[in-house]
Amino acid sequence: MHKFYFNDCLPSCSNQHEFIDCLSNTLIEFNKLTNEDLNIEKAIVTEKLPSALFLGNTYSLEDTISKIHDRSLKRLAFSYFQKYPIDAYFSLEDEVIDKLLTIDYCLPINKYNHSALNLAMVREKDGFIFTVALHDDLKKHTLCLKPQKEVPDLAIDNLFGDKDNTQIIRTKITDLNAVNLSNEERLKLVLGNYVFSTNFEKDFSRLNAAEQISIIDDLEKAKSRGLLSPFYPDTKIIKDVTPDKAKCSVYELRVYSPTALRVYFNEYNDKVFVSNIGIKSSTDQNKDIKKAHDTLNKLILTT
Repeated sequence: MHKFYFNDCLPSCSNQHEFIDCLSNTLIEFNKLTNEDLNIEKAIVTEKLPSALFLGNTYSLEDTISKIHDRSLKRLAFSYFQKYPIDAYFSLEDEVIDKLLTIDYCLPINKYNHSALNLAMVREKDGFIFTVALHDDLKKHTLCLKPQKEVPDLAIDNLFGDKDNTQIIRTKITDLNAVNLSNEERLKLVLGNYVFSTNFEKDFSRLNAAEQISIIDDLEKAKSRGLLSPFYPDTKIIKDVTPDKAKCSVYELRVYSPTALRVYFNEYNDKVFVSNIGIKSSTDQNKDIKKAHDTLNKLILTT
């Protein structure tokens, strides 16, 4: 699961209203990402308790959050900032920490070097940082941590409250998910809120990797259409094959390559119920659809 850490390398800011505005911008963008199926932990890790994390030497993070005017955003912020200290979520071996201490990474902001040990720890664990963009030096998609030793810079992915930046972070996480997840995990990520029948789980596990990927790819194409719901029928990728006198709808994902497959499912109350996988060349497809209908109806009633 992808984790974000509150970037505590910040320039001095005596204007708390400015800090609140910048914090709110990044919170809004972070909330967009956590509401998508990206496998992001709904939390922002801090070095210490928010009430003990002072910003600009005059006000704490907790105090700043309490002064956010938008009530829903304030509630979100308090729910996100509950993970601390950093060691509990980005734990490293002692020898790795010793190495980072020796290298002594810094983050330059407005020509002043801020100690960036915590950011280096996050980078070692492939984490992301949540930044309050108080200076243009912080408005970058990746921040470069500068070493005091003869080693390369360390780049860390940075969310700072800009829509274009959010898209870049989204793409990075999506690419990471595609590389690191199994096909079953990718499928679950694409579907989001799902319920699988036992038959579907068996059917999917029996497919070869290319067949599994073809199902996932077609579901991703379906989501990108921007229709009434992610998997709404359009007769091309997804067809409505609901039988007469049905108790629930039956949709059919139509996969053509490398094997002609049909995945039977239903969307109900923002949840995707999946019954089974059929073969296009089946001699009695109507029977397959009727069986899928009965399974889907049972799944909906018992979930």
